Amino acid sequence: MSDKATLTYLAKALELFGVYDGAMHLPTILVFLTVANEPGIKKTELERRLGLSNSACSRHVMMLTKKGDFARLGHVGHDLVFSETDPLDSRNKRVRLTKRGDALRDHLALVLKRIKHDAN
Repeated sequence: MSDKATLTYLAKALELFGVYDGAMHLPTILVFLTVANEPGIKKTELERRLGLSNSACSRHVMMLTKKGDFARLGHVGHDLVFSETDPLDSRNKRVRLTKRGDALRDHLALVLKRIKHDAN
């Protein structure tokens, strides 16, 4: 597959995020992809892996939740993830996909499988 075709498929995969927010920031997308890849990841681990501060990570997770950041930005979130208190350590939060997040992950997987198929 040519580089142009690969980049076209990557663009199509990233366009799926535009359904939720046409101006979604790359760190927010990376938070989603990391949670999709490791359901139940600790928020502190998200911070470490993505090199985000505590407040930045919280902001990106919040934008992906149903609640969003209405107070600051004036709109609700995307309902793609939710956070819950870690049952083993109440000081930590774990982040998981919602049903809507599962659907986006599955759609992204189909696009990426097509890339792999077309490459062969």
